Amino acid sequence: MKPRKLPLGLWVVTGALLAAPAAWAVEALSTAELASHCAKYHDPNASEDRTFCVRYIQGFIDG
Repeated sequence: MKPRKLPLGLWVVTGALLAAPAAWAVEALSTAELASHCAKYHDPNASEDRTFCVRYIQGFIDG
């Protein structure tokens, strides 16, 4: 029986994951700090973006 060869793409992805540094959070953000990141959408034309940002943060917090 002939051994199976792994595709080159799988080797590339595996190598990239092994070479990538582990990501650690520098500091935990509170709910208010997370929500404050949406404040940059204070422009009246960005109301839809602001709504999406707030909903994203709420979903992130709710898990």
